[in-house]
Amino acid sequence: MEKDSEKILITPTENFTSMPSGIYKLENKITGDFYVGSAVNLHRRFTKHGHTLRSQTHKNPILQNVYNKYGPENLLFKIIEIVTDVDRLIEIEQFYIDNLTPKYNICRVAASSLGVKRSEITKEKIRKANLGKHLSEEHKRKVSENNAKFWLGKHRTLVTKVKIAKNNAKPFILIDPFKKVVIGENLHKFCMDNKLDHSAVYKVLKGIYHSHKGWTKAQ
Repeated sequence: MEKDSEKILITPTENFTSMPSGIYKLENKITGDFYVGSAVNLHRRFTKHGHTLRSQTHKNPILQNVYNKYGPENLLFKIIEIVTDVDRLIEIEQFYIDNLTPKYNICRVAASSLGVKRSEITKEKIRKANLGKHLSEEHKRKVSENNAKFWLGKHRTLVTKVKIAKNNAKPFILIDPFKKVVIGENLHKFCMDNKLDHSAVYKVLKGIYHSHKGWTKAQ
């Protein structure tokens, strides 16, 4: 038999309509993991959780996945504490979040949207948490932009250009598709003139590739 303070989300709630404000948790009966929340009207919050989970519109994707995986019969609504002073709801909710470390809470800062007036301390916690997230996202954006600018604006140094020029100017010997020996000095220009892939021909000369379009390395 279910206790008055514990309700499965699909169970009729005739005896659960007079619940006051307080702290509750949604507990997975299979794993024991849970979500902690607060509500001015526990019955209304219980009903809302059930409705949004059944309609697949719950704002907490973790809870929605748990509901879908384990079924409503395994998600239990439990009252942790009745709170008569609604102005302390967020403060007490935060206490339970800090001490119970609920696995299904996405945010670790209590932030009710039920019309409860938040204390200045709670407001400051939320502000700092949101600011931290904003700065983190802003930092990621700047790093991404800076990386893009770095690579887009990257120019070869004079030393690199000289090295490339020297490599291209090295004499090379290839055998064409008709078994004719071809000697050249500028591999890059040679590949452009003969419509060959410079990288592929270079690998042929290095012995990495056996041939490219019939061109092979002279033995």
